[in-house]
Amino acid sequence: MIKVCSLCHNEFSTTSTMINGKMRNLQNRTKCLKCLPFGSSLYRRKSIDDIRSAAATKAKKYYQDYKAANGIDPIASRRYERKQNVIVILGGQCQLCGYNKTQRNLAFHHAFNKVYETSSRFFQYSMQRIMAEIKKCILVCHNCHGEIHDGLVDRSIIEDLRSANERVLDGFEERPYKPSHQVRLLDARIQGDCHEQTEEMG
Repeated sequence: MIKVCSLCHNEFSTTSTMINGKMRNLQNRTKCLKCLPFGSSLYRRKSIDDIRSAAATKAKKYYQDYKAANGIDPIASRRYERKQNVIVILGGQCQLCGYNKTQRNLAFHHAFNKVYETSSRFFQYSMQRIMAEIKKCILVCHNCHGEIHDGLVDRSIIEDLRSANERVLDGFEERPYKPSHQVRLLDARIQGDCHEQTEEMG
């Protein structure tokens, strides 16, 4: 196939050509080999280190721009939204005393077999991994959390609440992550399972 060079406007062949001992495909070239020797293009293949460096620079700029526009970086924002969504699904309050003033004072207590700490960083994992761990937990305020660890709360109460939470969360990981959609679907089950356990304790 014959093309016209976009620089010198001379015709050149795009058939495979032997260059430095290898057959090279010139089909996608827009410039002849005289104007642009093989391997000198600005779009030539970059090294892995160059690609990683460029990607890191692009990601850093995105995070900086997002934080400047929203007051919080996108990773922290996603962690917060995921944690908030799980808290709402579990009733939005301490499952022992009903405290609900601020999310910051609510924690997930593991009833058994803790694999991950449920800190803010935990919520950057996939929703499948998050839900698998949360199914082992109950939602409590820091005061009640301390009482649990001091043995002041009956073990059977904790297990009843954990079982109710597991029923609420069953199948949750198969749904796409859409907080408002999930909250609407599960709100009735939250009221029927989690709050019923709290009322029985009262």
